[in-house]
Amino acid sequence: MKTTTLNSIKGILFIGISIYLAFTFNDALTNFVTKIPFIGWVKGSIILRIVISFSFARGLQLLFKSFSIRIKSIFVVSIGALLGFTICFIAQPIYNTDYGTFGTTELSIQLDDLKNETTTEFSLNKKPALVVFFSTNCGSCKEMSIKIGELQSMGNAPQIITLFPGTEADALAFMNENGGQNFDYYMIDNDEFFMKTADYSFPSIFLVNGKGETIQHWNGALMNYSAFDLIESYK
Repeated sequence: MKTTTLNSIKGILFIGISIYLAFTFNDALTNFVTKIPFIGWVKGSIILRIVISFSFARGLQLLFKSFSIRIKSIFVVSIGALLGFTICFIAQPIYNTDYGTFGTTELSIQLDDLKNETTTEFSLNKKPALVVFFSTNCGSCKEMSIKIGELQSMGNAPQIITLFPGTEADALAFMNENGGQNFDYYMIDNDEFFMKTADYSFPSIFLVNGKGETIQHWNGALMNYSAFDLIESYK
């Protein structure tokens, strides 16, 4: 096989891989963090974007080489990396809430109150946990349930304890449909208590240690890559 043909094939493969990774970014990142757990979500997401960018750049460089287009290599790599990063950004935008601490330590939960509202059933068993207040008709809750379920299935989370208002049938349907089949759950009939403890926002997520002390609290969809790394440290 001629060198030019081989370079063309390699170039197309590199570009194809970079585009594939860009459009399957979340799955690729999950696999990456699973296989190399010490990397973490923040570093993993950055490394993956770099890999995508320079894979595209290498592919473009090989294609230029195969067609004998004489352009300085550093220029081709720079343009290719920029194009690769742009494709990755289009497929998986970087939001201003993806990184950094957007949780708070000012809001906490009281275990005694939860025990009372769940007829003394609630228990951490002296283990760290994610305690999550879900509303079954909340879109953000469904998205977050799937994310938390993925963390749990990867072994990158402490025990997951979920709390629901309404009926148990609705709660079970919600968990079965949104990756929460292995969540522990409790029902709370006191709507006023449920709303107030959740800070009137759903999902309302508390990371607590084995003593029940709140480490961090997140509202809505603000549980980001930085939060995943913090949660993983309590698994």
